[in-house]
Amino acid sequence: MDNLKTIREEPPDCTYCGSPLMVKHILMECRNHDKERRELNLPDQLSEALNPEQSNLTTTLKFLHNTGLLSKI
Repeated sequence: MDNLKTIREEPPDCTYCGSPLMVKHILMECRNHDKERRELNLPDQLSEALNPEQSNLTTTLKFLHNTGLLSKI
């Protein structure tokens, strides 16, 4: 097994700003979704946004739905 290498694909780039399209970028950083983040009062910390607490999870799922990203994941 030592000769097996892990193949890791690079994430695609965000179509809005060109940054790597990663969970943190989508939920916390991309300025394209600032309005939706503010409207839903999405938590500022990734650990809170992905926390299994019902209210945080519901808010994060609403954010993904409202931005059209839910169908892309």
